[in-house]
Amino acid sequence: MPPCRQWPCFPPPRWPGFAPPLTYARAKGATVYHLCGSYRMGGDGAPVTPELRLRGIDGLRVADASVMPRIVSANTNATTMIIAAEAAAMMLGHLPPVEVR
Repeated sequence: MPPCRQWPCFPPPRWPGFAPPLTYARAKGATVYHLCGSYRMGGDGAPVTPELRLRGIDGLRVADASVMPRIVSANTNATTMIIAAEAAAMMLGHLPPVEVR
């Protein structure tokens, strides 16, 4: 990783407490994954129904990235916007009820 040493975030080798590059990467590194799937949508005991209703709480719908059962391979922004648009259409009665298979 010698080319990385020119970056200002990488500690100089003579710094007190200098950690080897792998240790430094583990301590300072971060993921680029977007959070999703914390309230999975589905019919088989998932906390959110296919109509985006939260089970156990009347009148509450979840229309964000948390309902995605698996992370998408692209940025989650567009997918979340589609979920929100579909939720709005369902609430306005523009979509038929969802069938769970």
